Amino acid sequence: MPYSTFKAAVLATILGGSVLSPAWADDKTESPVAGDIIQNQYIVTLVPNITEQLGLNSLTTAIQTLLAGIGGGEVLYTYENALLGMTVKLTNLQASLLGILPGVISVEPDRMVTTVAVQSNATWGLDRVDQPALPLDNSFQYPDNGGRDVNIYVVDTGVRTTHQEFTGRVLPGRNFVSSGGFLFGGSVNPDNYEDCNGHGTHVAGTAAGSTYGVAKQANVVPVRVLNCYGSGSTSAVIAGVDWVAGNHQKPAVANLSLGGFTSTALDTAVANAVDAGVTMVVAAGNDNANACNGSPNRVPEALTVGATTRQDQRSSFSNYGACVDLFAPGSDITSAWYQSDTQTSSLNGTSMAAPHAAGAAALYLAANPSATPNAVNLALVNDTVTGAISNAGNQSPNRLLQITQQDGSGIDRLPTAAFTADCQGTVCQLDASGSSDDIAVAAWDWTLGDGNVASGEQISHDYGVDGEFTVTLTVTDTANQTGTTDQTVSVGTETSPCPDCTRYEGQLNNGGSAILPSNGFNFSGGQIDAWLYSPAGANFTVTLQRQSCFLFFCGWNNVTNASPQGGVAEIHSNVNSGYYRWQVQAQSGSGAYTLLTNP
Repeated sequence: MPYSTFKAAVLATILGGSVLSPAWADDKTESPVAGDIIQNQYIVTLVPNITEQLGLNSLTTAIQTLLAGIGGGEVLYTYENALLGMTVKLTNLQASLLGILPGVISVEPDRMVTTVAVQSNATWGLDRVDQPALPLDNSFQYPDNGGRDVNIYVVDTGVRTTHQEFTGRVLPGRNFVSSGGFLFGGSVNPDNYEDCNGHGTHVAGTAAGSTYGVAKQANVVPVRVLNCYGSGSTSAVIAGVDWVAGNHQKPAVANLSLGGFTSTALDTAVANAVDAGVTMVVAAGNDNANACNGSPNRVPEALTVGATTRQDQRSSFSNYGACVDLFAPGSDITSAWYQSDTQTSSLNGTSMAAPHAAGAAALYLAANPSATPNAVNLALVNDTVTGAISNAGNQSPNRLLQITQQDGSGIDRLPTAAFTADCQGTVCQLDASGSSDDIAVAAWDWTLGDGNVASGEQISHDYGVDGEFTVTLTVTDTANQTGTTDQTVSVGTETSPCPDCTRYEGQLNNGGSAILPSNGFNFSGGQIDAWLYSPAGANFTVTLQRQSCFLFFCGWNNVTNASPQGGVAEIHSNVNSGYYRWQVQAQSGSGAYTLLTNP
């Protein structure tokens, strides 16, 4: 649909002629709190085809056109890789108006994020992750590759690049915040990613330091998104993730030892960075609460890491729950510090746990440089010691990071099981070719969920009836080690309810939404139908929206919606002619969905 022409003069009258561009207060006396809203600053997510929808030839001109339509605004960041959008300073009214314009998916307030570490006094963490049980043996055994040629992107407060822990292994990075002042007072030098806080240097030292690090030969790439106080904005973190997604050199791992309030935009950016091939390791958070309540620790595509003590207890501060993938040492961790090239410090926090896992990911990638982020995550999870952690927390996996075998012979990784299922009617094609091992997979064994079993890398099975079946794949390597995964396979439950249905498929994280099609569709009126198939256990809703225009504004109004009934959300309604679109929202849960519509 052609985009309505905006009249800046008319809109200036509607808005009372106000165009906001406030300055940040340089207040060094108050400590920021993670999740606090940054006044008059908004993160805007745009549809993927925004330039085509507006009939323009670049993201910059698209943003200028959108902002001209609401009276202007000061753009702080633009995103093109992990997210398509911007962060902009606006009045509350401007933000509301922007949110209803075609091409805009969401407008959310920018919020504070902070590091997740606590000052405290050893390095026992490395000692713990190379042996399955206590007591510690005062040694750290690791593979010869040491993470060589793997790039670890430390998205944090910067890194002291001259520290002796990183000699010759710090690659050019990027800075997204000013060097001084509370929040973002002062100009931003993109090439100044030196650490003036210490947190980022400590994290980098744990991941890749020559003495205190897991991957002692990996490269360190500083991505500075937090200021000298260890705090910053969600928008700056998204800018850092966006830069990593667009500029990384593989094999690549990114560590985010930071957190704050929930942000769909940040979650989307992290998930898209994973899609771009970056293994994203994030801290679970230090609130002794459910890790699923924060960003980016709730992102299922990322590896979320909780913290333990030297007694194998969950650290008292560590978040927990189903969004945690594994735990790693996070209390009293000694690593590099920022005030001299030889200085060290000891810190507590899930910030310290995450880089243990980031270093382990680098070791795995050095041996398996073409491994996908999902394969890396599965390998680390499969290699964990189970049952060792006391008080792991409600719904937490009792899994403790493990890097090498106890005998120190180097890594003979457990195989990673992975498969896809393609079902037509009651017949499913099951393909385990995505499974991997550092040497070779020798056998593939299937439990098909209906009482039958099978063997082979690729199999076909006829279930004979409709329904959902839990399929389990166990792969065995040449050393007789095994890896297992399972998933629910829907058989016959998504047969098209109409011969000419339009089919949309996608993935949503908890709280996310999708607009389908992104630029809407014309409908001449009459019966309109939709069937939404959601992931098992999730609550996805579908809404029919109709565009309406007033003066120079066009927005979307809800016509009708539906929630799952028996696993399917259905809409059947008679509507007038107009311009429509569908919105799928993940009210709870995450996973893949299918939307069938007529027309």
